[in-house]
This record gives sequence, structure tokens and C-alpha cells, in this order.
Amino acid sequence: MSDRKWRTIRDLGKEPSEDNAEESELLVEGDSDSDAESSSYASEPIGVQDVLIAFPSSATNRLLRESFENFTHSRVETTTDAVRAFEMALQKPYRVFLFAYEFEQMEGTLLYELICKVYSTGGGPKKIAPGVIFIRENKDVTVSEDWIRDARVKDIISKPIRIDRLLRAVRGILEIHDPTSGE
Repeated sequence: MSDRKWRTIRDLGKEPSEDNAEESELLVEGDSDSDAESSSYASEPIGVQDVLIAFPSSATNRLLRESFENFTHSRVETTTDAVRAFEMALQKPYRVFLFAYEFEQMEGTLLYELICKVYSTGGGPKKIAPGVIFIRENKDVTVSEDWIRDARVKDIISKPIRIDRLLRAVRGILEIHDPTSGE
């Protein structure tokens, strides 16, 4: 038999004794860590979800922003610059990223990999980067099979953008509503 003392839920509410004070401190430290990570959206109003859109064309950014604002309860931030998108992604947590497949400065896939690397080392607002949807021009290079199978990539949408496909891609991430219902 081991000398391990098992604690029940009732025991967690009691003051720690001297012999198990170290275990209790570890438990409390572990709980506060997970609470901080899980409550990253706790300060936000209920139903508001942030989306970051980075695409070189302002017109495409506007179309995507207005689509999300009309069909979801989202706050949308847009930029035409990949470097600015990187900075914005590290400043606060987002629910989903929408990136161009190719920017002038770098590929959208490289931008997403850089963000994921920073998040995984603890430099971002969360431990795991949110999913991404890539928007590609018809002239962009073909999409690699690795990106198509990657679980973090929610969809790769080619232009012209169909709103129904865009909403289908974010269905499990954002709450979608009918703008005609008056909500």
C-alpha cells in the first residue's frame, strides 16, 4: 500500500494541515494557472468574440468584416499588413484568424506558423493559437496537402468569396445568427 493521502471534494474546502500543506499549495497553483487560461474571455461581454482578418486588399477586408458583423456577434479587426497582423495576434486573444494565403512580405502560412510558435512558447495571450481560415486568390500557388489536412486550418477559401461557405467554416467557432431576426 502507498502512503498517498487521497483528498475528496469535501477535503478541498478545508484548511490545509501542516502535513499536506505542500500538496495544497501545488493544487492551488495549478488551479490558478488553468483558471487564467480558461477565463481569457471572461472579461468580455457574453457573446462577443474577436476575429482578426489580414488580407492585402481593403475591399476584401471590408467584405469579410461586414459579413462577420452582420451574421455573428463578433468584433472584427482588420489589417492589410502581415507584420501588423502578427503584432495584433500577440496583443490579445482571438477566436479565429482569417489570413490571405499570400502577402507581399510573406506567405500567410508562414505568418500563422510564426504566431503558433510564439503562442506555444508562452509569448501570446493563450497557450494555443486559434484556428485559421486562409483566403486565396485564383492566381496563388496551389495549396499543399499538409495545409489541407492540418487540423488548425478550418478552411481554405478561394475568391470570389461565398458568404455561406465562410459562415460554414466558422460555424463551430463563432455563434452565427440570422440578421433579419432582430437579435
